[in-house]
Amino acid sequence: MIRNTVKTALAILRRNPFFTGVSLFAISFTLAVLMTAVSLLDGLFNPAGPRQGNHGLAMIGYAEMWGEGNHWNGNPGYRLLREIVPDLPGVSQSTLYTDDGKAITWQEGARLERALKHTDESFWQVLNFEFLEGRPYTAEDLERAEPVLVINESTRDLLFPDGALGRVLELDNVHFRVIGVVRDVSQMDRWSYAEAWAPLTTLKDASYKDNWMGSFRGVIQLDGSLPFEAVRQELYRRCGEIEIGGDGSYQQILATVFSSELERMAHEMFRTNEPGDTNSYGARLSSVLLGAALLFMALPALNLVNLNLSRVLERGSEIGVRRAFGATSGVLILQLLVENLVLVVIGALIAVGGHALLLRIIENSGLLAYIELGWNGRVFGIALAMVLVFSVLSGILPAWRISRLHPVQTLKGVR
Repeated sequence: MIRNTVKTALAILRRNPFFTGVSLFAISFTLAVLMTAVSLLDGLFNPAGPRQGNHGLAMIGYAEMWGEGNHWNGNPGYRLLREIVPDLPGVSQSTLYTDDGKAITWQEGARLERALKHTDESFWQVLNFEFLEGRPYTAEDLERAEPVLVINESTRDLLFPDGALGRVLELDNVHFRVIGVVRDVSQMDRWSYAEAWAPLTTLKDASYKDNWMGSFRGVIQLDGSLPFEAVRQELYRRCGEIEIGGDGSYQQILATVFSSELERMAHEMFRTNEPGDTNSYGARLSSVLLGAALLFMALPALNLVNLNLSRVLERGSEIGVRRAFGATSGVLILQLLVENLVLVVIGALIAVGGHALLLRIIENSGLLAYIELGWNGRVFGIALAMVLVFSVLSGILPAWRISRLHPVQTLKGVR
């Protein structure tokens, strides 16, 4: 039955090329844009590179201090992370590092900017970088404040095409010796991205060690012995025991840990201005993204409903004959839904090509450094779900409408 239905659907598509072309354009354009959006979100929330396959990571990426009439929020400082992270139950290892900032270097009189991140030695164990040459810096390098540097392959190819190891690179008037080269990391991976990495102890101003708030982030590796929520509550408890000191402007401090980039972004978008807001807004952001996708699909689906309804009503006599010979409403609805699914699948195949083209345009645009987008199991599964949803949205109403008509009405061409 399915085989005959597919053959019928293909024959019907050829019957009116104009309507078919309009329908395929609406389907392919909508799905291509949605697939591209899904690829971008997947690259943001589940980036390839150092975090790929490394489950159980969580980021401490937001902190706030408050007191009577005072409120300070932003990134946690070095001192805060050192107070609350060591020996945290349920955590096997941890790292802390600065946000990537722009560092200046010069090449043949031309000014170049490189994204520079300062880290501790554990950074290379917590995150799985792929070393192409050399090695990471060690605890001994940090202890001696060795001006050593790990760079990405694009920086190597740009500045040291004949070999980087042992060469000197001046960044912000500090002369670093290159000891390692790693594969490029996408700028979408905010946890790992930089173009050069240096030991924390090479920072020019050592006052960062005394700051509760600053420009640091922490990443912890959960060992699975405790649920994430238990680790989060222990971190909050430790924050509550901190005595801030100083002039008394601030009495309380809190750092927030995020289980994923989605949760971090959700917190940034939806958090309140109330001090101590520890709510997780991941579910809210997921609902917003899902609602936006359904709304984007619903608009062209409504236009497609009208086209499908006109197409189906033109076949009133055919449907009437089938009803007269005993075809049930369920059988007719199934047939029309399968026919619409064939149309949507053809549109989806066209959309795959459009999606690939859009990805290449985004990758070559230079908007985000070293971005690599593509297909994987998650993107394929979401794309398949979108095809099915789009097919049902655009096909169920025409199918239900024609199946409710009386055989005599359809044979007479009554609509």
